[in-house]
Amino acid sequence: MAGVKVGTIADARIDQQSYLAVVTLTVQDRLQLPKDSSAEVTSDGLLGGKFLSLTPGGDSMMLEPGGTITITQSSVSLEQLLGKFIFSVTTMVNTVKPGEAVKPATQGAPK
Repeated sequence: MAGVKVGTIADARIDQQSYLAVVTLTVQDRLQLPKDSSAEVTSDGLLGGKFLSLTPGGDSMMLEPGGTITITQSSVSLEQLLGKFIFSVTTMVNTVKPGEAVKPATQGAPK
């Protein structure tokens, strides 16, 4: 949270019914999270690992010990984004003939 380690992941598994990730975590005793807090798996960089990022909500009610964070976000894979970028640049370079200008893409329907 805010770049500071506030807890650890105790368990991670796949729910057999929904095929969603279920993560059990512990946070520091003195830290209270609002009920509408969110969790997101975040990449630590291109070569780094991943961590669970917690974003506190604005609810006046706090999560009880053993409570569930229901607001989650899918992680963005930096590796996949980089791969798509490299593929699109390679495709563009391979389709442009030597000496031919590259025309920028236009928005909307042609006039």
